[in-house]
Amino acid sequence: MFRYRISENWQWACFAIMLSIIAVYSRPLIPIDETRYLSVAWEMWQNGDFLVPRINGLPYSHKPPLFFWCIHFVWLIFGVGEWSARLVSPFFGLCSIAMTVRLAKFLWPGNKDIHLATPFILMGTFIWSLYSSLTMFDTLLTFLSLLALNCLLLAVNRKSIFPWLGFSVAIGLGILAKGPVILLYVLPVSFLAPFWHREEKSFWLRWYGCIFLSLTVGIGIALCWVIPAARAGGEEYRQAILFSQTAGRIVKSFAHARPFYWYIILLPLLLFPWFLWWPAWKGWRSISIDTSTRFCICAILPSFFLLSCVSGKQIHYILPVLPLAALLLSRHAVAAAQHSSWHRMPIIVFFLLLALAFFIVPVYLYMVETGK
Repeated sequence: MFRYRISENWQWACFAIMLSIIAVYSRPLIPIDETRYLSVAWEMWQNGDFLVPRINGLPYSHKPPLFFWCIHFVWLIFGVGEWSARLVSPFFGLCSIAMTVRLAKFLWPGNKDIHLATPFILMGTFIWSLYSSLTMFDTLLTFLSLLALNCLLLAVNRKSIFPWLGFSVAIGLGILAKGPVILLYVLPVSFLAPFWHREEKSFWLRWYGCIFLSLTVGIGIALCWVIPAARAGGEEYRQAILFSQTAGRIVKSFAHARPFYWYIILLPLLLFPWFLWWPAWKGWRSISIDTSTRFCICAILPSFFLLSCVSGKQIHYILPVLPLAALLLSRHAVAAAQHSSWHRMPIIVFFLLLALAFFIVPVYLYMVETGK
């Protein structure tokens, strides 16, 4: 079994590792976010205070500590250094791809083409390839949300408590990773389960009861840090982590406030370059809306709508939704009857024009500046 899994996944795993190494090696830390997060991790490490994140000696209330703890764990093994800290996000990006492949096997167990295509479509998505290597919280959040979705599918098919325990742990750690925002990615598809899975009425009574209990346990896991941190950080820090940070970002963001339709405008960029790939569009005409497709739709559309309703918006907030979009794109591309060489022409023409622009524009600007 182990040799089979290696033979099945080694190609995309090697490709993802290679891309991560190139990204970490070829670029410096990008201000403001990457430098700030490493500064917080270093100050926690230096002071030996792993309960309350601090920056310049003051409590840092913008983010919970789980990501910083992961950096500390890596430093404990490899020693304190920039390069080791920068491996944390790519590692969780790799784990997120593995979780996405696992979802594909749950949803379409008999279609190996989808299992093989999904990781490459996800890695080929521009936003994913850009942000999955940045030292930020989003790949960790993506991994935990995908873990929760895998546990949901296990809970549907198995009458066991263990998937619900995994669901609780994913929610609790997700809150410790980036706050309650993980609920936007996980709860809608949980509540819409009758739409993507057929069961008798008595099953759904137990289902919603398990969701409530798992959510309670997950919040309890997060409170194991929140309560002592709120006491240790002081009144202002307590108010920030309990109320103002989350409520402020939802109602009227103190940073990154953008209109409701902002993500809709950015859809071509979010799905770049696959919105130029004809098989992904052609598959929509020949595909049937099965239960697995409905699961992906229930995981994408409500989360996308809720993120649009939140006042504060950044491109990387959409990162946990991209693996589900990659699953749908893979499903539709595989459903297309034939892939001819002409289907690749839109992408080829676009990148040829882009390369031509990168060549012409600098030459033109140089000629303008020199007067030649």
